Amino acid sequence: MLNPTTIIMKKILETYKGFEGLNEVVDVGGGVGATLHTIISKYPHIKGVNYDLPQPHLKWILHDWSDERCLKLLNNCYKALPDSGKVIIVDLILPLFPETNLTAKYIFQHDMLMLAYTHGGNVRTEKQLEELTKGAGFASLNVVCCAYGFSVMECYKKM
Repeated sequence: MLNPTTIIMKKILETYKGFEGLNEVVDVGGGVGATLHTIISKYPHIKGVNYDLPQPHLKWILHDWSDERCLKLLNNCYKALPDSGKVIIVDLILPLFPETNLTAKYIFQHDMLMLAYTHGGNVRTEKQLEELTKGAGFASLNVVCCAYGFSVMECYKKM
């Protein structure tokens, strides 16, 4: 997933400014470190931590897992986060109403793949993602921007 990561992250960094005030970024499921490399190239003051298994299996992950497993993952992130910290999620968001543009078609196709090939995975609506993050203890979920169909969301421990 190195090439799509680089393309999508470069586009995200054109508009997303949420890394500007951060001193440290932990990429859960960071694979070979392409996302961190792209972020740190633009923000060299940030200390990057690539947290992954020997084989990268956690890239754009919330849609791969059931609600229960997502809650466990998000809860672990919540516990590890300082009070002023935030979790940045980059993932697909399912539109509430069917649309016919290419992005919506891609998202719906991806949702069908998750339903067919995973145990409980699916692309979630913004409301479903908000319920998951609040269920893990986060105060809010804010959708900040979107690049090539992937939404950048911030979850704050405290507001």
